[in-house]
Amino acid sequence: MATALLMLCAACSSSDKGADNTTDTVEPLNVVGAAAKSVRSPNDDNEPPLVKPTPAPPGTAMPPLPPREGHWSFQEDSNGAVALFGSGSDDASLSVRCDRADNALTFSRPDEEATAPVEILNLSLPAGSTLVRVFREDDGKERSGGSARYSGKMPLRAPWLSILMQSSGTLETDLGGRVPLSVPVEDALKQVVARCRDGERE
Repeated sequence: MATALLMLCAACSSSDKGADNTTDTVEPLNVVGAAAKSVRSPNDDNEPPLVKPTPAPPGTAMPPLPPREGHWSFQEDSNGAVALFGSGSDDASLSVRCDRADNALTFSRPDEEATAPVEILNLSLPAGSTLVRVFREDDGKERSGGSARYSGKMPLRAPWLSILMQSSGTLETDLGGRVPLSVPVEDALKQVVARCRDGERE
C-alpha cells in the first residue's frame, strides 16, 4: 500500500513539472501603439494639417503699400462738383464727379494695361466695401503713358456712400485687382457727395 502511494506521488510531481514547461507565449502589450491609435490624427478625414505660424525673422521687409502720390482737390463747374486725386484733371489717379442728371456719382480711374471695354472698380473702406462697373472711355484724349480711362456711376443713395461719409482713414481702390491705389478719405471727397445729395433731383 505504501509503495503504491509513493508511486502515485512521483507521477503527480512529474506531471506538475511538465505543465511548467508548456507555458503559453504572450505577446507584450504595445502601449505606445495603442495610445497612438486612440488619439485622432490631424490628418484623419482629409483634414488639413495643423501648422503653427512662423514669425518673420527680425529685419524682414513688409510688402509695399499701394502708391499714394498726390493730393485731393475740389472743383465745381457747370456740370457739378468734382474731387480729383493726383496732379491734375487729365492725369488724376481717381476722380469722383457729381452727376445731377442721373442722381449719381461718377468714379473714374486710369489703367495703362487694360484693354477690355468693361472692368470692375473695387472700393474698400475699413467699415465696408463695394464695387462699380466701369466702362472704357473713348473720348479721343491723349493721356500720359497712353493709358485708358474707365468710369462708372454709383447712385447717390447707395448705402456705401453713407459709410464713406462717416469714415476716416484710407480708401483702397483697384481695377479688377490691378493698379491698386490708396487715398486718404478727406473733406474734398465728402464735399462732392454732400453737395450732390443736396442738389438731388426728386
